Amino acid sequence: RLDPRTGRVTGFKLEMGNGLAARTHGAIPDPQGGIWFNNGSDGTIIRFDSKTETFQRYPKPAGGLRAGGHIEVDSKGNVFTSANTGIVKLNPASGEYTDFKALTPGGNPYGVAVDSQDNMWMAQLGGDRLMMVNGRTGEVSEVVLAPLDGVSQKDIEIGQRNGAANNAAPLYFKGPRRLGGDPKGDSVWVAEFWAGRLARINIRTKQVKEYPLPSKYSHPYD
Repeated sequence: RLDPRTGRVTGFKLEMGNGLAARTHGAIPDPQGGIWFNNGSDGTIIRFDSKTETFQRYPKPAGGLRAGGHIEVDSKGNVFTSANTGIVKLNPASGEYTDFKALTPGGNPYGVAVDSQDNMWMAQLGGDRLMMVNGRTGEVSEVVLAPLDGVSQKDIEIGQRNGAANNAAPLYFKGPRRLGGDPKGDSVWVAEFWAGRLARINIRTKQVKEYPLPSKYSHPYD
């Protein structure tokens, strides 16, 4: 925690045993002064109360998806994170977790967002697609990006042989990653890392519109 008036920095440690601290990849505040983060040490979601300076843990049943990666909070206070094969959602009021599996498994998930209808979105960086969970019904769908233009067949063959490393995508993909939902409109915005473009997805029609960045090799990240 950084106090901008004094510059004082205070650290808070969640013990996981043997002197080790919980590790995390993302954190986000809620309106009540809580800080939510994923616990990469055990695959759960944690809340830190900034007023009492205490951690609240939400145990997750074994055998399901592990909460990880990035984290978001919807308008109802539900918290969700990306997972290796889908999205993990937590209802803080009940402590209940719900797992949603992507229609296309894998694809190096990298980034989550919530839109104005409380739909949950996840970017699949190495799959050139976006997973969506309907916030009202829980139905899972996906948006598949059109192939990247200007790539030769030889480059595609090389990319297919090499595959996608962790946290990366084949060079013939657009590489969607960290995304954000418009809280009042009907769009989700996506950074297309390899394509050098910003994509806008209509949350109702699933239509995709892309905007090239001034520099082809700018690699938009977030």
